[in-house]
Amino acid sequence: MSGGMILPLIHNASLLLTLVLLHDIVVSSRRGAPSLGGLVFSGIILGSIGVAISLTPLHFSPGIIYDTRSVLISVSGLFLGTVPTLLAMLITALNRVFIVGGVGAWTGTSVVFASGGIALLWRRFRRESLEAMSRSELFLFGVIVHIVMLLLMLTLPGDLGWKVLSGVAVPVIVIYPTITMLLGALLVNRLCQKDARIALQASEERLRATLYSIGDAVITTDCECRVLRMNPVAETLTGWGENEARGKPLPDIFRIVHEKSRQPVESPVDSVLRRGAGVGLTSQTLLLSRDGRETPIADSAAPIRDEEGSTIGVVLVFRSQAAERAMEKERVMLTETIRASMNEIYIIDVKTGGLRFANQGALTNLGYTFEQLRRLGPVALNPAFALEEFERFIAPLLTREKQQLIIESTHHRADGSRYPVEVHLQLIDHEGDQVLLAIAEDITAKKQAEEKARLATEEASRLQEQLLHSQKMESVGRLAGGVAHDFNNMLGVIIGHADLALCDLDAESRVANSLREIRRAADHSAGLTRQLLAFARKQAIKPRPIDLNEAVTNSLKMLRRLIGESIQLVFSPGNNLWTTKMDPAQLDQVLANLTVNARDAISGSGVITIRTANELVDESRVASFPDARAGEYVVLSIGDTGCGMDENTLGHLFEPFFTTKKLGEGTGLGLATLYGIVRQNDGFIAVESEPGKGSVFRIHLPRDRSEPSRIAGVSAGDAEKGTETILLVEDEPELLKLMKTALEGKGYTVIAIGSPRQAISLIGEHAGRIDLLITDVVMPEMNGRELRDRVLALRGDMKVLYISGYTADVIARHGILDGNVMLLEKPFTIGALAAKVRSVLDARSDHLV
Repeated sequence: MSGGMILPLIHNASLLLTLVLLHDIVVSSRRGAPSLGGLVFSGIILGSIGVAISLTPLHFSPGIIYDTRSVLISVSGLFLGTVPTLLAMLITALNRVFIVGGVGAWTGTSVVFASGGIALLWRRFRRESLEAMSRSELFLFGVIVHIVMLLLMLTLPGDLGWKVLSGVAVPVIVIYPTITMLLGALLVNRLCQKDARIALQASEERLRATLYSIGDAVITTDCECRVLRMNPVAETLTGWGENEARGKPLPDIFRIVHEKSRQPVESPVDSVLRRGAGVGLTSQTLLLSRDGRETPIADSAAPIRDEEGSTIGVVLVFRSQAAERAMEKERVMLTETIRASMNEIYIIDVKTGGLRFANQGALTNLGYTFEQLRRLGPVALNPAFALEEFERFIAPLLTREKQQLIIESTHHRADGSRYPVEVHLQLIDHEGDQVLLAIAEDITAKKQAEEKARLATEEASRLQEQLLHSQKMESVGRLAGGVAHDFNNMLGVIIGHADLALCDLDAESRVANSLREIRRAADHSAGLTRQLLAFARKQAIKPRPIDLNEAVTNSLKMLRRLIGESIQLVFSPGNNLWTTKMDPAQLDQVLANLTVNARDAISGSGVITIRTANELVDESRVASFPDARAGEYVVLSIGDTGCGMDENTLGHLFEPFFTTKKLGEGTGLGLATLYGIVRQNDGFIAVESEPGKGSVFRIHLPRDRSEPSRIAGVSAGDAEKGTETILLVEDEPELLKLMKTALEGKGYTVIAIGSPRQAISLIGEHAGRIDLLITDVVMPEMNGRELRDRVLALRGDMKVLYISGYTADVIARHGILDGNVMLLEKPFTIGALAAKVRSVLDARSDHLV
């Protein structure tokens, strides 16, 4: 047992004793029984003490330390109970594992939970009170706890446990139980002191409560006839508050005269001090209050003696006799009042403000007896309604300005419950005796009906807001679809004519270069319409198997152009990545959207990291995502080193029109569109972000077990020519003319019609064969599917190709095309049109709709 080992332990123990003493001082200063908040507060302090003592431990070897947290936790569990102990265990365990760490972290954590568990069990099954614990029991308790602690050292890896055990067993088994005994004895002593203090306080409170609950007025004085205490009844009768009267001569407070002669009467306190015995006065005594009121009283006084029998003061007891003298008069008044109304009735004396009567309805509602209610006074009905405020309220009645006053108030029952009332007040003057008649009606049912009406109104308002929001979003969607439809038609004309003109020009000429720039601008505009349709969820998509690693790699050049040179773009592809199924155009939109958002979040230089990975998501993980399902997912994550987001921003992140950018810098549609795309593909999004720590968006897309497909681009020169007859229906004249020219240039016979009804009429008149119907989806007279149904009823062997950039769910469900529906999205190139026509004509008829 070396001094180098003992001294650090003793130092750590001293720190523990000091900190626990401070804890006891802080916690014991909180009055009353400990609440749950107080217990949590105590547990946090204890846990903090556990962290503090871990700062000065005995370092046995790297990762293995010894401090006195086992003493702290065991004594806490024994004396302070479950909640503080569990919190202290949790905090110290977390500190040991994640802050201190090392090879002994989990063994140290097991010591914490073992110490606390033993203590709580000892507390649970101990029959006697904790105040009766002897030092020998405390020492035995400490020995048991630390024998278990030493045994837990054997959980250390390899032979490290035996090495540690042989090195610290003796110091631990000698010092730690001793510390446990000392700390426990301190707490036992504090408990005993606390019990004594509580008993003394209870005794004083009982004495005070007895004095203040007496129905008679009571005043106590010292031997010099100065006021020491007076109860509320005495305050009411004399007009003096206790704090004001304390220390003043009794004759200044208790002024009495003979009722008939009006001559001053000797103070009963003076009589007691002169005679050394109790005295009583006749009932012919009037008490003159501070405000001039005269109250007939009966009084008595008696000496207060100490243990030796010496007089040390006087107690004066007196009561008002005004109620007895007014009994007969009030009986007449009560008869008149009861006859006037059978509701809840109160009669209040105008002069004194006291309660003179309350009917049985009032007593039943309030749960008081009449004497209790009279003693408490009218203010007890609603303590929040101050007496001065009540006096101001009834002033119009006293001045005869109003015959009746109506007020809504809240009455307090004896059990603490409350109920709303409507009170009608009127002044009654009976032979010069003025009282206030208060008739109170319980309006609980009325208030409940009003509350139901209010809630119904709020619910209607909420539903109205939801409806307006839904209508707004639907209007935006219709607007998006309509704009995209017309815009795509114009783009189709621009792209088509540019393609035709390029075929007739030298590839290196200035005009050809200008046309290619026009094509690029048109392609970019087509991308904008796709974003607009994606937000409205009206974009027709054809998901196909995709290798995300290959797709991201192909997009890196484009993404680097978007973010600029000051930001580094890093791609970390996952190994053996699964295949997912998605429309490639949507994937491009997701990548561009998140990359641009990450760029905007970075001020100056920074890093954007794109990663891919496989992930198996279980039920516990998807619980936070209502629309998600457990299964295998391919994860595309995009993280940045930008400014990050707070919790409020995260809560509104995917709401349409929500943006944190300045006015004019963002529409708030980007992430709403992203969310729509991911949900359309049965995926979900997880976002992690903190202010100043950047953000990470993780896109989870379901795994697809088919092989990734690659579609080669088709140019005008690759498409095969044909000689078939095509019926072309398009309501946009310029696009109709362009398509007719292009297809005729490929050798087809084209019948171009500008409306569906004309097309149906022509089919009935046309004698020759028509091999293919090419129709727009959205047209004024009827949509493309309706036209196809009418045409196939006349020519059942005709094949159909739809052209549109806005399907409006006519040929798609939720934007996803069936596999046998042939669609060419606008805008398209001449080569794409020719290739699509050829593929449809060459396909088997039973595979087309």
